[in-house]
Amino acid sequence: MIQLTGNHSIPEVAFKAEASSLNRRICLVAAVVVAELWALTAAIEAWADGRTAVLVWILGFQVVSFLLALSISTPATTAPRRILVPVGSSEPATASE
Repeated sequence: MIQLTGNHSIPEVAFKAEASSLNRRICLVAAVVVAELWALTAAIEAWADGRTAVLVWILGFQVVSFLLALSISTPATTAPRRILVPVGSSEPATASE
């Protein structure tokens, strides 16, 4: 439990779940970036060899990968953050460990 000023506390499970979700998104985006780097290498090689048909497919893959990474990195919905205000106070509570 994380103690706030007064008699208020927040379960650490909420913070761990948010951190876990963020770590999962970071790992997925990192995997997509590695795939994009591989595709970039393949695109440069195809361009150097003059294979434009292959180059078009690889560039299409690059665009789709970028859009996938963008959609993964930005959450679809953001839950509103609750601010705890102790009873009788006009200021939000601050977390202390």
